[in-house]
Amino acid sequence: MSVIRFTTDQNQATYPEGAHTVLDSWDNKVVVWEEYVGKVISTYERNGYHDSDFYAVVWDDAAQQPKSIVFASTRGWSYPAYGSSEDATPEVLAAYQAWDKKRNEEIRRDGRRRQAKALAKFRKECQQAVPGRGYRLTALRKVYTTDNLDRVLHLFSPRIRNAFKIKLREQVVAWANDPAPKYWSPLSLKQLAYI
Repeated sequence: MSVIRFTTDQNQATYPEGAHTVLDSWDNKVVVWEEYVGKVISTYERNGYHDSDFYAVVWDDAAQQPKSIVFASTRGWSYPAYGSSEDATPEVLAAYQAWDKKRNEEIRRDGRRRQAKALAKFRKECQQAVPGRGYRLTALRKVYTTDNLDRVLHLFSPRIRNAFKIKLREQVVAWANDPAPKYWSPLSLKQLAYI
């Protein structure tokens, strides 16, 4: 099929090509027509708190990429549009798959670029925190999540004056310099909570 559009406007003089009347009574007229014939890739529903909207992913020839359009909703009467369905031609599906492959490659490339920048930033912070021994602190990256790692690296700030935090910093350095550390992480969960 395709995306089915309809109108109940009784004062409209002309209708899109292919439109036909499915209901014509003395007080109601429903005219339906099809759009995006051969271009509907998929359909899906987005549930809201009170209502649902029904979308179609259609291929846009001008932009050479898919777009989502709303074809029906439970917010109002839209029963004729529920007949919309996927009907993409093999050519449209091939174009969509090529676009999707290219987009996924770009997403992966951007993700790798962000990870490389984060790793370079982390290594620089480690080298600044413990000059000459910072390379061993990279082991912390395997132990802590990003949030906890930032808190641990904050221990190496020159502004730290608290004796407890200085002791924790020494504990982290000792763990990082130990080739076979006794514990899986330099700080216990309780110590980490107090940083």
